[in-house]
Amino acid sequence: SREKTPLGLILHDRGTLEARRVNDEADEGVVVTYVAPGSVSEEKGIGAGDAILEVEGLKVSTTADYQQLCRKFEGKGRALLVLLRKKGGQVTTFVALKERN
Repeated sequence: SREKTPLGLILHDRGTLEARRVNDEADEGVVVTYVAPGSVSEEKGIGAGDAILEVEGLKVSTTADYQQLCRKFEGKGRALLVLLRKKGGQVTTFVALKERN
């Protein structure tokens, strides 16, 4: 499954052909397959091949999970706290993402 987000990301479920093209080692979360140039996600250092593991402390296993959690928290006027594993699995970090007005 594929998900384009307002934060400038295109995500795919891990294990899909698209996800494996950019990160064939992801074992949890959803895989970022594209980051829009100039987007808030790019500014925060998110790159293709990174995996999103959690949104606001809640586990993300599929793009449907991600979409549901983002809908739950959207419009709150604050940044989303995202747990991210950088491609290669060496760094797991929290990133606060907020849509531009």
